[in-house]
Amino acid sequence: MKFKKILTYSFGAIVLLSGLITTNALAKGDTKDTSYYLEMPKGLHFNAYTGSRTKYNDSSVYQKNSWIGKDRKIRLWIVNKDYEDVSGGRYVDVSSGQHKNVPNVANEKNHGKAIGVRIAGEVQGAPNTVVIAAKGVWSPDSRR
Repeated sequence: MKFKKILTYSFGAIVLLSGLITTNALAKGDTKDTSYYLEMPKGLHFNAYTGSRTKYNDSSVYQKNSWIGKDRKIRLWIVNKDYEDVSGGRYVDVSSGQHKNVPNVANEKNHGKAIGVRIAGEVQGAPNTVVIAAKGVWSPDSRR
């Protein structure tokens, strides 16, 4: 009888601990910075995109711009790996050297599951007469 109780409590503890470990693994975030270089072609409202990275939580996407060519401003938003808008209508206008997190609803649209995302960008203001480039770093999650 005593052995059965010990076995039952041990099994319960193992189940509880495995649940905590799984929950902790799912709550992680990818906060490692990766460089981006966006080139927006001549014209008006041409978009450029970063490569896709996996987003694990509902935090904003971290972005720190280091420069934008011709002292222009760019508008940034988030799309999924298939280039579908997951910004939730939230856009961020960035000047050269600015850090601004980019809000999005990617995780929520994917029912809390990890999802591939990209930063999308376009130049603000008058049409580009030359190619405009922007450089910086980003990570899909702004918190772990």
